[in-house]
Amino acid sequence: MLVLKFIVLVILFLTFAGLADYLYHGKRWNKWVRFPLAVVCFVIGLELFQMAVMMLFDDFGVPMPSWMEWLMEEE
Repeated sequence: MLVLKFIVLVILFLTFAGLADYLYHGKRWNKWVRFPLAVVCFVIGLELFQMAVMMLFDDFGVPMPSWMEWLMEEE
């Protein structure tokens, strides 16, 4: 089930990244509509990417690189 969830997250991330690229570079709509939609899709894609990466480290047991340990530090 975890592998399926990871695959779905990666597919959704790639879909939102492609949609953001399409909206940003497309000429079909007005730029005042395209750019905010592209930013929203980009942010959603980043959140999905973060979920997939943290799933690798938390659920699958992949060791976190030393240069990323500061992300997990709690004060």
